[in-house]
Amino acid sequence: MTMPNSHARLSQVDDPIRHYGRDTSTPDIEPRPHGCFPPSTMDNTDADRSETLDELLTLCAHRHCRGVLTYFRHTSETTVSLATLIDSLLASSPHQEPATSPALDRSNLALHLHHSTLPRLSEAGVLEYDSRSNTVRYHGHRELERLVAAISER
Repeated sequence: MTMPNSHARLSQVDDPIRHYGRDTSTPDIEPRPHGCFPPSTMDNTDADRSETLDELLTLCAHRHCRGVLTYFRHTSETTVSLATLIDSLLASSPHQEPATSPALDRSNLALHLHHSTLPRLSEAGVLEYDSRSNTVRYHGHRELERLVAAISER
């Protein structure tokens, strides 16, 4: 049994002009829903800039990353030992739990720097971390330094 006007309803859905809101009968134009633009019309520099900003803000979200960047912002040294960096970070940040021992704080910070913070900053090209010699060589990153400075002023 055929429903009346079923062919008319199907043709409305399959009609590219009605479905997509524009003529897609020319072979070089792909049908796209409203709001989708061909890749050639998108500005990739805005997308790249936004992605880069997101990455920088993610780095700034981690307090140890901010601490490392602040350390290098306030010193003229570009290469330091991991021990020196740990001492500086412990001295500049108040202990949140006075009941924990300083050795435990130092050990936790060393692990966090070694496994998380320094590899993140290294991957972003901000510094080099040599885990064999436990040295950190700072390269700098102007935009990231500006963000950290703005955050620390608050």
